[in-house]
Amino acid sequence: MQSCHTSVSADGYVFEGHIPAKLIRQFLRNPPAGARGLAVPAMPLGSPGMEVGDRFTPYKVLQLNRDGSTSVYANIDHFEQQH
Repeated sequence: MQSCHTSVSADGYVFEGHIPAKLIRQFLRNPPAGARGLAVPAMPLGSPGMEVGDRFTPYKVLQLNRDGSTSVYANIDHFEQQH
């Protein structure tokens, strides 16, 4: 799940990669049971901080679970879904 940016919240949740801020806020307001944080592996074109004109690559925001598994927290299929 490694990417280029890592953050840890005051409550110990981990956020890795170019995750839309609205999803981080949503996660922190209501953390899923057993969740450890969120990740966007790699650096998808068009994700926050990776904008290149109107180019966009759909990507998944993954939920990192305490048991070591992952699940899809959100599918970002269009640029507008990030805001």
